[in-house]
Amino acid sequence: MGTKGVAGFRWRGRTITVYNCFDSYPSGLGVAVLLQLLWEMMRDPDLTRWKEQIDRLEKVEIPDLWQLQRNHNGLQLPRVLDMGMYCHEEPLTACDLFRHYGYWIDLDKNRLIFATMRENDTGGTEYDGGTYSYIPFDTLPKGEPKKTDLERLFEQPNLKPMPRSDILELYGVD
Repeated sequence: MGTKGVAGFRWRGRTITVYNCFDSYPSGLGVAVLLQLLWEMMRDPDLTRWKEQIDRLEKVEIPDLWQLQRNHNGLQLPRVLDMGMYCHEEPLTACDLFRHYGYWIDLDKNRLIFATMRENDTGGTEYDGGTYSYIPFDTLPKGEPKKTDLERLFEQPNLKPMPRSDILELYGVD
């Protein structure tokens, strides 16, 4: 349960990455991010409100801000957007011993990016010690899916390998 990770957004070529303190496994933070995304898509199918909020997000240096942006289920991306600020975390790297999973809601390409530093056979693209895959928005379940259905999205054959050029964009490398 103490597994740390990151989650965030991609919009207009900008990567927003926020720290998550615990339960960053796909069955924890991964499912939580998917549920947050699905809930917002039911309310706003084009995610217009989130896009506008991301445009206004301010990068700040406030120690422990992440504690205000979570609840008992971990990081709450809608809370980050509602607060209008975030403390930036770098995406995962090979030398990162403490953050094992990453999830980005990519509004540029309508997909959820999934990164793992663990040895998992996700069929993703390897880069800097991690494996990167994605789940297209159009393959997400409709209605109110069961947790087990969402967990399965982080397994083969549901994951698509992420192109290396897209990984470099995530990291801000040209």
